[in-house]
Amino acid sequence: MDAVLENAWLIPLLPLMTAGLLALFGKFLKEPLAGWIAFLSVGASFLLSVAAWIGVTDEEHETFTKKVFDWIPAGGFDISLGYRVDPLTVVMLFLITGVGALIHLYAIGYMHGDPNLSRFFFFLNLFVGSMLILVMANNFLVLFIGWELVGACSYLLIGFWYTDMQKSVAAKKAFVTNRVGDFGLLAGMMFLFSYFGTLDFDTIFRTAPSVLSGDNAWVATAVALLLFVGVAGKSAQIPLFVWLPDAMAGPTPVSALIHAATMVTAGVYLIVRSNVLFALSDIASIVVVLVGIGTALFAALIAIGQYNIKKVLAYSTVSQLGYMVAAAGIGARGDASGYVAAQFHVLTHGFFKALLFLCAGAVIHAMHDEEDMRKMGGLAKKLPVTYATYTVGLLAISGIPPFAGFFSKDAILAALFESGEWWGQLAWAIGLVTAFLTAAYMFRQWFMVFHGPPRWDAGVTPHEAPLTMTAPLVILAAFSFTGGFALDVPELNSLLHDWLHPVFGVVGGENLAGAAVEFDGTVMALMLGSVVAAVSGVGAGWFFWHRTSGEDRATMLEKLGPLPRVVREKFYVDQTVEKVVQKPGYALTGALATADQEGIDRVVMGLGGGTKRVGEWLRKGQSGYVRAYASVIAISVGLLAGYAFARGGF
Repeated sequence: MDAVLENAWLIPLLPLMTAGLLALFGKFLKEPLAGWIAFLSVGASFLLSVAAWIGVTDEEHETFTKKVFDWIPAGGFDISLGYRVDPLTVVMLFLITGVGALIHLYAIGYMHGDPNLSRFFFFLNLFVGSMLILVMANNFLVLFIGWELVGACSYLLIGFWYTDMQKSVAAKKAFVTNRVGDFGLLAGMMFLFSYFGTLDFDTIFRTAPSVLSGDNAWVATAVALLLFVGVAGKSAQIPLFVWLPDAMAGPTPVSALIHAATMVTAGVYLIVRSNVLFALSDIASIVVVLVGIGTALFAALIAIGQYNIKKVLAYSTVSQLGYMVAAAGIGARGDASGYVAAQFHVLTHGFFKALLFLCAGAVIHAMHDEEDMRKMGGLAKKLPVTYATYTVGLLAISGIPPFAGFFSKDAILAALFESGEWWGQLAWAIGLVTAFLTAAYMFRQWFMVFHGPPRWDAGVTPHEAPLTMTAPLVILAAFSFTGGFALDVPELNSLLHDWLHPVFGVVGGENLAGAAVEFDGTVMALMLGSVVAAVSGVGAGWFFWHRTSGEDRATMLEKLGPLPRVVREKFYVDQTVEKVVQKPGYALTGALATADQEGIDRVVMGLGGGTKRVGEWLRKGQSGYVRAYASVIAISVGLLAGYAFARGGF
């Protein structure tokens, strides 16, 4: 087991090495080869992740840390570069490398014919390697390196087709928005170092309950809230969610990788990893829960009004991330059922959201790059594999039993309800409404894309995707069906709870893991309620977007007044940001530029010009003639003598 875990550093190294090779030699590779090299490197990392899982199952090695070398030894500041492998790490490794490898395989077919294929797979491998650095970090500084690298990779991949201005703008929007969140994370790290003298996970989590108590109790709240700012940026929570829907500008495999397996899960991972810090602050816990569940509802409402097939899925990602964040916030109340439920949903969501995005990519591929659902319809017979697998993903995200999303979503709702706090139960009620909306807008998409009469443009001939694209769909569909009850039987969360138990710290003398949620009458009632909400959403989707004619639907929408337009316009969030942030920002930078050019530059240039003119005038006295110099000396001596005589002599 030691040998297996000692070599775990190869897990991130393999995709990073192939990324380097593709950067250097990719232009010499013919089209499919670059993709297969990238896919095989991530597949090899997946096999090493399986080996790491086997190693961690040994109780003597359930938490394995290794220092590779001293990175920044400077007096009392000592940061090492190392890695950590524990049950939480392994869960994330499976998700990143497993789903990531399938997305790489899919991308080989999807990106066929692109002239910059090697550059694409270079970015994709770098993205996966960066996320692996993040989840394998043994301290906050190494985590921050991975955190920043995935942000940079998202910028490169969202703007991959950079000649399109819209895509370039979307990439910049993602980059800038994440910098706001990253500032919060960095400030939280500074707080931690000032109070602990280190950024090492083990030291901070072990001593935090004693260090951040008494007069320092406020620091726990400050640190948790600052870390949560970073979470809001990466995991797209209010108000920093605006970048994620625009990230759809990148190629569809990028959308799947960002939304399912890598970047957006980093925030939830950070909360679960830092469970001790969040458990020390009641205020932070309340903020996390309310922001998370508010984001879930808000994004679900927006999703109902979107017509772009990928934008619907993007807002559904924001909504599902809200569920995860809310669950993690409840976990911070001292019962790990919330943390476990959040991590459970990270896994199942990774399966069905990757599936849904890749299915959407297959539809776009078949429709000659068309993304507007109003120009689709009747594709069920034309794309049988895509239709069948999409339906599995649809049932999973809608929370229909026995699909994966049902179990993980119900684990979250149970954790919220059984928290015993009024705000937890309020979050449960909002979560139930969101479950209804999720099923409604997802079945709206299903009916608009795959059913009804064809609404294609002339010349469009839909066709099923090649095997490299459909094979990952079938595999992800299998996990979207079985992934829930495989981890959820015989008791709610029991298997995953027992697995993650070593990850949780000790606060107040008790391990935060507590006991797994028991499968009792209350849980049964909660599950029944969520099933009713989901089935009602399915019924609403069927009635409104399939059973009702277009004219009748328009009449019904007119009765709602301006609400449908407000939803289609995403509650005018982008317009508000433009007016409140973007335009004042442009005005401020314009004013500063004018002040720089007309003020500072003129002063500096004026001083330079004046100095130059004085120099030119003085230069005239440097004629090079001896008699001129002698005359100046004689005149100067005469003037000095006259001055001295006038003052009464020498």
